[in-house]
Amino acid sequence: MSVYKLASSFSSLGILLILVVIMITQASFIGNCGEEYSFGVHFISELGNPNKSEFHFLLNIGFMVISILFIPMTFLLGKYTDSKWGKIAGIIGVFAMLSVFAVGSFPETNYIPHFIAAISFFTISAITTAVFAGLSLSKKNKLKRTLFLPSVIPVILYLTFLIYPKTELLNIQADPYYARPEIVWLAVFEWLYFFTMCFWVLCASFTLWKYGK
Repeated sequence: MSVYKLASSFSSLGILLILVVIMITQASFIGNCGEEYSFGVHFISELGNPNKSEFHFLLNIGFMVISILFIPMTFLLGKYTDSKWGKIAGIIGVFAMLSVFAVGSFPETNYIPHFIAAISFFTISAITTAVFAGLSLSKKNKLKRTLFLPSVIPVILYLTFLIYPKTELLNIQADPYYARPEIVWLAVFEWLYFFTMCFWVLCASFTLWKYGK
């Protein structure tokens, strides 16, 4: 098996792993007000909070494991483009994956390092996919246009998350027992970003798998 196929397999396995971990962790979640987990109300980081989920450690370890599994794919995707900007994007992507490792290392209860790690992941990964989106439209490298949409959607969601009012988030941080509305849009945008990044990883992995034939 070629190194490209191997990297593709690792990253695809990582997606499956983190999705299974999320389902297990959210099933054991109990919020501050005794509520069950809701993808439209709660943030991702809350699943890794030891005070809210019995299996919080699975999510945190899961993030650290997938960060390692994703690094070869991200780096080799940049190399595959056979362009300077592609290689730069691949290196930036490696730093994005390392920030995922940091997110798992510092759960929500370690607020400041966790916040820095989470913001770093969101920002660096958005930059990575933005560059790959641009490369997919250029004829000066090997990347196909089919990767454009999976690459640009996370960028749009990142910008949406960035400019959306943080009122609800501040209320939640100020009062752990704050009665949340039926939908916390920042949490929705965060989950959408996460899932579209998972989709991007799968699409990028498929690109490497075809190249490895």
